[in-house]
Amino acid sequence: MLALYALPAGELPDRQTLLRVLRLDVGGKRAAWERMPEEQAARSIAGVLLLQAAARAQGLRPQELRLGADAGGRPAFDGLPDVDFNLSHTAGLVVLAWEQAAGGPRVGVDAECMGTRSPSVMHRIAARWFTPAEREAFAQEPTEACFLRIWTGKEALVKWTGQGLAAARAADTCAALPGVRLRTYLLPEAVVTLCHREGSLPPAAPRFLTPADLGL
Repeated sequence: MLALYALPAGELPDRQTLLRVLRLDVGGKRAAWERMPEEQAARSIAGVLLLQAAARAQGLRPQELRLGADAGGRPAFDGLPDVDFNLSHTAGLVVLAWEQAAGGPRVGVDAECMGTRSPSVMHRIAARWFTPAEREAFAQEPTEACFLRIWTGKEALVKWTGQGLAAARAADTCAALPGVRLRTYLLPEAVVTLCHREGSLPPAAPRFLTPADLGL
């Protein structure tokens, strides 16, 4: 099952309030959250609470789950090879891609808010990071929506592969990707792109949760 969850995160409670409803074993993340600025910590904890809510929705018991990493260093649940997930944060929004399937599922997701980039900034980034085909696509439609469709696609793709941002320049969202598909969602204030395996059925839209759904 392939799912996409979203949480509006414009006004989150403080980190201690968020931590009180956390049931997942997150290892050393708690100490890392204590060192972060308040707003950054709240977004990060909210992402894990979104993951916790998704686990419950899939019939799993959060208190029995432990966050670890796979062989490539991507976050993963220890001992659950049939579950894969990926998180992304942007201003006012946290998104989670989740797939539960036999045989090693794989997902990647990226979200970026709208209305924060000037045309000159977008063209400068495109010149440095986009492939020739992507630059041509952006030249044909020089809008922020097009720019973010390409950028979030690149990010989601390299998160899917586990290569990280360093590989984003070579990742070509305009080329055929064997066994991989990209699905972009244009939201009122953000663009979200989901990267998933061919054959997996992406949702028609993200499922938005509320703080109450997280137990707050």
